[in-house]
Amino acid sequence: MTIRYYVDDDIASKRVLAAVSARGIEIRSCDHFGMRGAADEDHLEFSASNEMALVTGNRGDFSRLHWQWVAAGRVHAGIVVVLQTTSIGDQVRGLVAVHELFTEDDIRGECSISRTGSEGRAGAPHGRIRHFPD
Repeated sequence: MTIRYYVDDDIASKRVLAAVSARGIEIRSCDHFGMRGAADEDHLEFSASNEMALVTGNRGDFSRLHWQWVAAGRVHAGIVVVLQTTSIGDQVRGLVAVHELFTEDDIRGECSISRTGSEGRAGAPHGRIRHFPD
């Protein structure tokens, strides 16, 4: 199945959402679900229960949450960190690339960093933090 995105407060840029959606990719902001201002843990729980990969700019907190889930034997639908220091165009290209290159199963249980200039991904067991190409 194809990846569906849930975007937390950190990346809920209307320009990013519109550009990714215009490419036929399902992407919904936390606002769409009334989740603005929710705790990071609640965003991850919500995205997991709705089988949507969580998109965030909050690398530190979601890396920590990812490893907590791994240690507890839990599997989320995937976390894609989009670095906020990159341009909106690069953020869009990163999300489109992840969507085109990988399936829902590929990113389930993974915490992935999408950034310009990354090397791509090597096959890895679930739970690893890896870098996806833009």
